[in-house]
Amino acid sequence: MVQGIDYCVRVQDSKDYESGRYDNITPEDLEAALAANEDTPYLPPHCSGPQGWGALHAPETPESRYWFRYQQWIEPSLQKNYCSASVEYDQSPTSGSMAGIDGQLAGVTDGEENEDDIDVEAVAAIFEDRIVEHQQSPIDVRRSMARSECFEYHQIRHKKGDYDITNPSVRKEIHPNKLRLTYPQDYDITIHDDGVGGPSADMPKGWGDQLPVTHVDIKIPSEHWLEGRQYAAEYQIFLVQNRESQRGAPAVSVLIDLHPENKRNEKLQALLNQFQAGWNADMADCENYVRQSRRVLENFASFVEDEEEDAFQQNRDKLRRKAQWASTDSWDPWDEDIIRSRYFFGYEGSITEPPCTQFISWRVMELPALISKEQLMQMKSILFNHVDGHCRPTSNHHDGSVARPLQPFNHREMWQCTCRDFIGDDERKWYNRNRCWAGDEDIFHDRTDDGMYWMSKPIFQPSTNESGTYNCDGDPTLTPPCCGETFNPFHGCCRRMEC
Repeated sequence: MVQGIDYCVRVQDSKDYESGRYDNITPEDLEAALAANEDTPYLPPHCSGPQGWGALHAPETPESRYWFRYQQWIEPSLQKNYCSASVEYDQSPTSGSMAGIDGQLAGVTDGEENEDDIDVEAVAAIFEDRIVEHQQSPIDVRRSMARSECFEYHQIRHKKGDYDITNPSVRKEIHPNKLRLTYPQDYDITIHDDGVGGPSADMPKGWGDQLPVTHVDIKIPSEHWLEGRQYAAEYQIFLVQNRESQRGAPAVSVLIDLHPENKRNEKLQALLNQFQAGWNADMADCENYVRQSRRVLENFASFVEDEEEDAFQQNRDKLRRKAQWASTDSWDPWDEDIIRSRYFFGYEGSITEPPCTQFISWRVMELPALISKEQLMQMKSILFNHVDGHCRPTSNHHDGSVARPLQPFNHREMWQCTCRDFIGDDERKWYNRNRCWAGDEDIFHDRTDDGMYWMSKPIFQPSTNESGTYNCDGDPTLTPPCCGETFNPFHGCCRRMEC
């Protein structure tokens, strides 16, 4: 189940492995750690952390190797390491301060090198270039920073595709820093509707066609923050524009929060069951490795009955088969129990691990998915307590986190889409418009606590009566004929207003 290499292992940790520091970690230790829940520390991490990423050779990192298959559709080179590009520029060069731009005077002064002789337009151009160069992810998404216009005129129109997560070609991978669900890139216009066999989406803002989902990642805790708050985890869907050269890749981020009533998310549980089955199978391999080592070192066969060994091997084979075929209902990565809102924030950024290449167009959904406390603990156990077939811990978490630290915003554009930009395709059927009228935002949104901004409501449909007409709640002011200058926000109903 472990894929790729651990690019964070320190020299000291390598020596620890050689010295046998981790040799005494047994399956019983892992089970005890899980049973003790969150009060027991997880197994020792072995990652030097993001501060060392800038020194890595980009082509050797797992994400560079993974994304290289899509290089023809990605403009920045995956051979370059961008992880040191998290420089913060807090002030514009025209604001009266030149702080934050290294060497901003070089080559743009006229004669004497003093601020009176600065070519402001040239410095502004340098500033703009630097900002483009330093658009790293993740960021703290704040409504007050969403000052650009939303040019996205329809919802993310997604499709489930033909592959269920029980299909062996859909890989369930426990990486050192994430849980990853990888889909086969099945594209054939003669076989599949819209040409895409797996899950896909028609992304707004001119991406065109149905874009295939490449993979889904789960990070613990969340990498993106919302309004200064970090969430329990983050669910990220990555797609690729594979029919137009060098457009890049959109990614949909769903923050994950604990349910206020501790209710379980059944759709996410089906996915966790898949990872758990793989975790169990790797644990069985670990136990088998321990048994085989004892057999060699202590003449294991002399005191273990053959029947016991046969029973263990049969159970191990059963766990391995279960990892491939863990049962679940039909599963959709876009399910509304996971993606609870039509609306999102958008910005241009990067992948969040080496080589930190800047080709991701992020969409951060406004509402989080909700899970139980037990599900969060299961996520943590699968990722942080995983061992390979030789019983070596694989996670590179640090203090229970695999999230990259927040990166500077750096004056980049960010936008928030609301019902004034578009409403959902289902909502258009009863609202009879492609976007809401001014004054009707409260149909689709709630106010933030300070009353300054709109925030999404969960996806909903108005109720209908026996004849199939949308319910007007018995209010005579909503019943035709309408009075005054009105329109029908609910099909067949008048706008709530005084006549």
